[in-house]
This record gives sequence, C-alpha cells and structure tokens, in this order.
Amino acid sequence: MFLFLEERTKRVDHEPTAEERLEAKRWSWKRWPEYDFVPSGVLRLRIADLDHTGIRTTWSDGKGQRIGHCLSDFIAGLFKAAAAIKRRRVERLEQEKRRREEAEQRMAPSPGSWWTTLSTPGGPHPVASPAANASTRTSRLRRR
Repeated sequence: MFLFLEERTKRVDHEPTAEERLEAKRWSWKRWPEYDFVPSGVLRLRIADLDHTGIRTTWSDGKGQRIGHCLSDFIAGLFKAAAAIKRRRVERLEQEKRRREEAEQRMAPSPGSWWTTLSTPGGPHPVASPAANASTRTSRLRRR
C-alpha cells in the first residue's frame, strides 16, 4: 500500500525569459518548454494499490472542505485498507494451497492404474509403460 500527498497543478503557456531567448538565438537547436505547471493549492491524499476493494481511496480539498478536516476519515480509510489487503492475502494463500493440493492429487497414481499395478510386488509384467506392455502382448500373439 502506498500513500500519496499530491497538489494539483494548472497548465499555463510558457513565457520565455530573456535568458531563454538569448540562448535560442545563440544555439538554433535550443528550445524552451511550451507549458509551465503552476501549483493550484488544492491538495489530495491518496491510497494507491487498492484495486476493486470498494474502499474510498482519495480525499481532496474542495469548495466545502479542506483536507485538514478529512484526516480522521483518511486514517479510518487506512485501517480499512490494511484489513482488505490482509483479507486478500489470506484468500490468495488459501487458493494457492488448494491449487497445490489439487495438483498433488492429479499427480498421485490412482488405485488400479498401470503404474500402481507395475509397482506392486508380483505385478503382472515388469515393464515401464502401458505401450511397452501392449507391445509385449502383441509380439506373444504373433509367435503363436
């Protein structure tokens, strides 16, 4: 979770200074910026990295309120955000645990499978794969 205190800016056309004009005459490639960004005095508090949690993430100055009056709401929002992040982390860990368990179940040999039959003592044929087992059976049939 990241916290930001930002100030909005206004974009205004840049008025070149005497020094900038002099350098532009001296060096043909030298340019000045097209715009300047001037602070507006409007502040905003923002909590970042809270996607789709339904928690308020911005508090800013407005016509009827100043950001100083919103600090208690902002701190309450921080606690809600921390709880949401913790909840999301626990859910992710549970999902990962379920995925690992399902993968282990898929990888484990099921009773009656060819690998279980081959790995049990006294199994029918000591071969490595079902294809090899089928190949052995076919060659026996041809000999008869």
